[in-house]
Amino acid sequence: MDISFVIELDGSMTSFQVYDHYFYTESNENYFSQLRDYAFRVVKETEHWNPGQIQDNFVRTRQGVRVYFISKN
Repeated sequence: MDISFVIELDGSMTSFQVYDHYFYTESNENYFSQLRDYAFRVVKETEHWNPGQIQDNFVRTRQGVRVYFISKN
Protein backbone atom coordinates (compact mmCIF):
# COMPACT_ATOMS: atom_id res chain seq x y z
CA MET A 1 0.00 0.00 0.00
CA ASP A 2 1.46 3.35 -1.00
CA ILE A 3 0.70 6.23 1.32
CA SER A 4 1.70 9.85 1.22
CA PHE A 5 1.84 12.57 3.84
CA VAL A 6 3.15 16.09 4.33
CA ILE A 7 6.20 16.75 6.50
CA GLU A 8 5.60 20.05 8.25
CA LEU A 9 8.29 22.60 9.17
CA ASP A 10 8.55 21.15 12.69
CA GLY A 11 8.99 17.57 11.39
CA SER A 12 5.48 16.41 12.23
CA MET A 13 3.34 14.58 9.65
CA THR A 14 -0.10 15.62 8.36
CA SER A 15 -2.43 15.02 5.39
CA PHE A 16 -2.19 11.23 5.15
CA GLN A 17 -3.55 9.67 1.94
CA VAL A 18 -3.50 6.33 0.18
CA TYR A 19 -2.38 6.99 -3.38
CA ASP A 20 -2.01 3.46 -4.73
CA HIS A 21 -4.57 0.92 -3.61
CA TYR A 22 -4.53 -1.65 -6.38
CA PHE A 23 -6.08 -4.33 -4.18
CA TYR A 24 -9.14 -2.26 -3.19
CA THR A 25 -12.54 -3.53 -4.30
CA GLU A 26 -15.98 -3.03 -2.83
CA SER A 27 -16.00 -6.63 -1.61
CA ASN A 28 -12.96 -6.07 0.62
CA GLU A 29 -13.70 -2.49 1.71
CA ASN A 30 -13.64 -3.35 5.43
CA TYR A 31 -10.35 -5.24 5.07
CA PHE A 32 -8.84 -2.36 3.09
CA SER A 33 -9.88 0.28 5.65
CA GLN A 34 -8.33 -1.75 8.49
CA LEU A 35 -5.03 -2.07 6.60
CA ARG A 36 -5.09 1.63 5.70
CA ASP A 37 -5.65 2.65 9.32
CA TYR A 38 -2.89 0.32 10.48
CA ALA A 39 -0.43 1.69 7.89
CA PHE A 40 -1.20 5.27 8.92
CA ARG A 41 -0.71 4.40 12.60
CA VAL A 42 2.65 2.69 11.98
CA VAL A 43 4.01 5.64 10.00
CA LYS A 44 2.70 8.18 12.54
CA GLU A 45 4.58 6.33 15.30
CA THR A 46 7.96 6.92 13.64
CA GLU A 47 10.29 9.67 14.79
CA HIS A 48 9.82 13.19 13.49
CA TRP A 49 11.12 13.63 9.97
CA ASN A 50 13.39 16.40 8.73
CA PRO A 51 11.51 18.99 6.65
CA GLY A 52 12.61 19.81 3.13
CA GLN A 53 15.05 22.61 2.54
CA ILE A 54 15.45 24.95 -0.41
CA GLN A 55 18.59 27.03 -0.12
CA ASP A 56 18.48 28.12 3.54
CA ASN A 57 14.70 27.93 3.96
CA PHE A 58 12.81 24.97 5.41
CA VAL A 59 9.70 24.00 3.43
CA ARG A 60 6.78 21.61 3.76
CA THR A 61 7.39 18.44 1.77
CA ARG A 62 5.13 15.66 0.50
CA GLN A 63 6.65 12.24 1.12
CA GLY A 64 5.54 8.81 -0.05
CA VAL A 65 6.25 5.42 1.48
CA ARG A 66 5.28 1.88 0.54
CA VAL A 67 3.96 -0.30 3.34
CA TYR A 68 4.02 -4.07 2.82
CA PHE A 69 1.71 -6.53 4.53
CA ILE A 70 2.72 -10.18 4.75
CA SER A 71 0.18 -12.87 5.51
CA LYS A 72 1.26 -15.58 7.94
CA ASN A 73 -1.19 -18.12 6.50
